[in-house]
Amino acid sequence: MMSLIQTLRRNLREQRLMAIGESLLVGVSGGVDSLALMHALAGLRSALHMTLYAATLDHQLRGAAGDDDARFVEATARAWGIPCERGSIDVRALAAERGIGIEQAARLARYTFLASVANGLGATKVAVAHHADDQAETVLLHLVRGAGLNGLAGMRWISPLPTAPDLQLIRPLLNIRRDEIEDYARQSELTPRHDASNADTAYSRNRLRAEVMPMLRTINADVDAALVRLADNAASDEGYLEAALRFAAAGWTTFLDEHVVLKRAEYLSLHPALQRRLILRAAHHILMSADELVAMVPHERVLAAAALAESGEVGAVAELGRGLRLRIDYDRLIVEFEGEPAVDSVDTALTTPETELLLALPASVELQGWRLRVERWTPASTTAREAGVALAAPAAATVRLRTRRPGDTLRVSLGEGQRGTQPLSKWMINVKIPAALRDQIPLLLVDNQVAAVLWKGIILSADYTLGDSDHAGERLHLTLTPAATELRSTAPLQLERGRKPSGFRGEVV
Repeated sequence: MMSLIQTLRRNLREQRLMAIGESLLVGVSGGVDSLALMHALAGLRSALHMTLYAATLDHQLRGAAGDDDARFVEATARAWGIPCERGSIDVRALAAERGIGIEQAARLARYTFLASVANGLGATKVAVAHHADDQAETVLLHLVRGAGLNGLAGMRWISPLPTAPDLQLIRPLLNIRRDEIEDYARQSELTPRHDASNADTAYSRNRLRAEVMPMLRTINADVDAALVRLADNAASDEGYLEAALRFAAAGWTTFLDEHVVLKRAEYLSLHPALQRRLILRAAHHILMSADELVAMVPHERVLAAAALAESGEVGAVAELGRGLRLRIDYDRLIVEFEGEPAVDSVDTALTTPETELLLALPASVELQGWRLRVERWTPASTTAREAGVALAAPAAATVRLRTRRPGDTLRVSLGEGQRGTQPLSKWMINVKIPAALRDQIPLLLVDNQVAAVLWKGIILSADYTLGDSDHAGERLHLTLTPAATELRSTAPLQLERGRKPSGFRGEVV
């Protein structure tokens, strides 16, 4: 049987939660789960060349006890050589200000604090100590509240950090039981803090843990494992439907900070399940862009919005809650906050997040109102091109079109013939690409290196500029023009990551 540290290391590797040499912030309450996670990660620092930070937050719900817990975490982290940030926030006041419950306000405060600390330290990922028992409880809570597939899938190994989607939240203990964590803490002689509020059954999760789960175990002794299996199966199905939606919606959806624009005719051609899913995705995207903690949009409001989209007249509105609405605007459907000014088209090429296409050249691909053509030719065969952009490439290079991923970099010119490497995320901030668009910006990769960014035209990496490039032998010619008519891709595209789901009907854009 593997030790907790061995399982943790395997999870980090197999679930691709972090890469060697990354900076990681771990959220620690002082309880047994998070204390054990911090201790185990500390033991892996050297092997993973990891820069580890800790953060702890007093929610001001337990008086001096909460402050004592935060100070304990800070002192323990520093004793283990881990820099620690300690914070405090009045969660009751936050709940009253936002009109939400204490549990939701505490979660909002916690993730906002973790995002702030991570950004300040330069950490790209935040680790929390959710484990297998937490997963079972989460799935059951979602079930009794009438959640869909996404809710039944429970927590993911890795997901965007709520309120800060540019950061990633990882859960490296998700397949480890609570009793295994407690055994590890005893063997490691840890002295976790005890939060008395965890026994307060006024909170729904505590009541489920103390009363409902023990009762269910009299019916099925393995109910915890069964609920985790349900989450795994739901997550698989959820992934399929998300992939189907990405391909079905490619080319006619535009995601902005405070608006999502859909072409009505294309929307109506979708299966009702994908129509509802697209409305939910649009609402969640806008709430995330507004630094809101995403909550479930009521099912009945999604159904009403879908019905309105099908038969409503121009100007008709369906309220989605939390200040959001779906509005019919001639041939478009617009999801937006109430009172927002009319949305205009974005003057740049965009594609669906998580797109990845392997291009067989010459290729012509539509990108939401724009058409990109990529062709290969040698300097000997063609002396000049009147339009478009040429870049240098190795002979027989592999060419892909995709959106950004964590760890992407761009080579930039520093002047006087010097070049430097910049994280693509930082470059996008520097050129003022709106946060809501960054996951939709098409990138052209040559042999897995970012060679061009399609942002208000074509921006070349410094390593691929003709006359200033290390590459020789071939050139690629790129043209980006407005698409005058609806045009599907004419290139023989091979789908890789996010490939077309088996059994899915429809063209790939």
